Amino acid sequence: MAESLKQKTVKGLGWSALDNAARYGMQFVIGIVLARLLSPDDYGLLGLVGIVNVVCTALVNGGFTTALIRKKDATEEDYNTAFICNLLMSLLLYTVIFLCAPLIADFFGRVELTALVRVSSLGLIIGALGMVQQTRLTKRIDFKTQTKITIAATALSGIIGIGMALTGFGVWSLVAQQLTSQVVTTMLLYIYNRWIPGLRFSMESFHDLFGFGWKMMLSGVLDSVWKESYQMVVGKVYTPGALGQYTRAKQFSSLFSSNLTAVIQRVTYPVLSNIQDDRQRMVSAYRRIIKVTMFVTATGMFFLAAISEPMLYCLIGPQWHEASTYLPLICLSSTLYPLHAINLNMLQVQGRSDLFLGLEIVKKLIGLIPLAVCVFWGIMPMLYVNLAVGVVAYLLNSYYSGRLIGYSSWMQVKDIAPSCLVAAIVAVSVFFVKYLPVSYWVILPLQIVTGAAVFMVLCQLTRNPEYIEMKTMLAVYKSPPAPPEGGNPTHKPPIRGDRGAFKWMVCTRCVTFNQAPYIEDAMNGFTMQQTTFPFVCTIIDDASTDGEPEVIRQYLQEHFDLEDKSVVRNEETDDYVLCFARHKENRNCHFVVLWLKYNHHSIHKSIMPYIAAWKENSKYYALCEGDDYWTSPQKLQRQVQFLEQHDDYVMSYSQAAVRSGDDIVGLRKFKTCDFESIICFNGITTLTVLFREELRKRFGDEIRPIAPGGWLMGDYPIWLYLSLKGKIHYIAEPLGVYRLQSESASHSADLQKSLDFADNVCQVRLFFMDYAERITGVRNAKLRKKVAVENMKRLLSVYYSFNDFAGAKNYLEGNRKKLSFLSFFILKLKVIKESYIAGWKNVYR
Repeated sequence: MAESLKQKTVKGLGWSALDNAARYGMQFVIGIVLARLLSPDDYGLLGLVGIVNVVCTALVNGGFTTALIRKKDATEEDYNTAFICNLLMSLLLYTVIFLCAPLIADFFGRVELTALVRVSSLGLIIGALGMVQQTRLTKRIDFKTQTKITIAATALSGIIGIGMALTGFGVWSLVAQQLTSQVVTTMLLYIYNRWIPGLRFSMESFHDLFGFGWKMMLSGVLDSVWKESYQMVVGKVYTPGALGQYTRAKQFSSLFSSNLTAVIQRVTYPVLSNIQDDRQRMVSAYRRIIKVTMFVTATGMFFLAAISEPMLYCLIGPQWHEASTYLPLICLSSTLYPLHAINLNMLQVQGRSDLFLGLEIVKKLIGLIPLAVCVFWGIMPMLYVNLAVGVVAYLLNSYYSGRLIGYSSWMQVKDIAPSCLVAAIVAVSVFFVKYLPVSYWVILPLQIVTGAAVFMVLCQLTRNPEYIEMKTMLAVYKSPPAPPEGGNPTHKPPIRGDRGAFKWMVCTRCVTFNQAPYIEDAMNGFTMQQTTFPFVCTIIDDASTDGEPEVIRQYLQEHFDLEDKSVVRNEETDDYVLCFARHKENRNCHFVVLWLKYNHHSIHKSIMPYIAAWKENSKYYALCEGDDYWTSPQKLQRQVQFLEQHDDYVMSYSQAAVRSGDDIVGLRKFKTCDFESIICFNGITTLTVLFREELRKRFGDEIRPIAPGGWLMGDYPIWLYLSLKGKIHYIAEPLGVYRLQSESASHSADLQKSLDFADNVCQVRLFFMDYAERITGVRNAKLRKKVAVENMKRLLSVYYSFNDFAGAKNYLEGNRKKLSFLSFFILKLKVIKESYIAGWKNVYR
């Protein structure tokens, strides 16, 4: 089933995060056990061995992985050439390492390093055998398979490592753990990927891939040397024990920072590469990635820094106290790692591997400063200087990537500042808990609970956009798996109602005008729906003039089977051009597109007769305007399933994220499920609803003839009608996104238009108060008074939004007789309060 790029990104981020979390999480637990069995000296020796392996792994890669992911049309020759180069380089480097192992041991003054280096470096050859296999999965954004492999490899290697540590193998248990993990990973990559490399080398492919990749390889080597140089200097100048303390602190920091950085690099690079030709879309995605990433990173790393001392004491014991003093500074420095990764990914996407390499060289030269500090003044001063160097490196990265796409360092800083502020407040509130006169075993849980509580309260009070965006992404990720391809084998028999068998379970109506930048999001939301039943989406373009008709035509050509003459229907009249077709991959999804030849809205001509055939052959009816979109692939399935199982319910709706520009700025989560709550406040977001088509038809037959003309909205009256006919189902998670526009039917920059719309809402409420009393035979005086107050509040809120407090006061005074003394007094105080708030805002500005 086809997925939108956003869905692939969210799923990719989810599985990639799970992959890294499984690896680092299981290693973390295994490491806690091993840290209690082994000494800091053992970890120091492994750290020295790791210096050689990390640098050589970057050489083995040769930049081919990055080049293959970036290349849109990679061939079998490309993959085979990369495989041969990786394997030959690993064999060459292992030979060199084997011969040089005694020299490495002499340099660090530890004779046991000779055997350790020779055995552990076998991992270079094992890893080379699986590099292209993993690249193929990454290119497909298939991190689910990689997660399965990671879990299996980490679990088995951990069991072997702990077993050897218990039987007294010391540092060799760590080496065995690493090699076992690499062997199992490589074997499973071949089993799952089912791609067998051929020994076919292409010089043309080599020049193409290495022409881009050699700079990435050199950058990777420089980065690896630079990172490992800290461990090399600490291990050379100080003792392996000191190196073990430093390495352990780095490992705890990496549990979060490196994990997230790896996720961001693995997912954003192929995703941004896929849209590199659409600059506007790429920049928008880039900004959202940076903001959401830093929201997670800053919160996690600041929190980890604040709880470092109690955490290390409880998890690995007091012998690692020195590591707990290093960890806070390493955490603060590591906060910037994902930002580095995202900015450097953008340089790669833009094909600027030369600029990437140049920046790496400059940053590594600057990075020599902390090393010099370490040699002469110690590890703690080195960490302080390293933090400052990290800030300089970020400014360099963001400056050059910003120049390429028009997203400057200052713009990035402004975007991430709110998230950093939230993280800092959480960290400060948690940090001082450790000074309570109780055991660390009590303090650590208190810190965790305090941090979680402060974080949730801050995000809810400030309505943090990134927090809301994360909740929306989580809703997409939590969607259940898709039904079998095509859906036909799992079709239930047509569900019969009063009007016989329905051809479609759901008919969705999407009326759109001049929404060219947004309509593709709406159509992606329709085609991503994973259902066990057929559904049809009617898209009516009301004679748009911004190129939207062409966008829809191109989408149909790319995603729908226009060659299947048994399904496709084309029609043209004096009023419209129509095309009906079925999706190429999602065989349950059908589109009816009508391109109207003249604007019907401006002459108040109904478009409903054009889609009557599809509506009347559907059991349920859904709505979504052209600038809104669905984010959950299970929206229709969940809502239909609920209504099928509950005959007393007439409608289902959900929360909706609110988007302004590129940002998620809020969440509509109003639960208004009965007539009394809906008539006072319309909390139902149109794009999220699904209701019974039979009742929509009854509404037209029963209400339209008696309703006054001139209603400016079509949805609110239906909600009120439905609430009188049955129960309404509410889903407490966002299934779609509502896009705020500066000018629409319900939002206008013109005061009079806004007042007219608000007054129209009030008229609808009064009409349905009369209607409800007529069909129930009961006059509800209490609700009438409440509605009168709510109507007054609605109109006054329009004046507030335009800072017309004189108008608000005059309107309130003119309608004084409609309100009780108490209601009038409260509303007058509200007018006064709003005017003072606006005045202070003006003074502040």
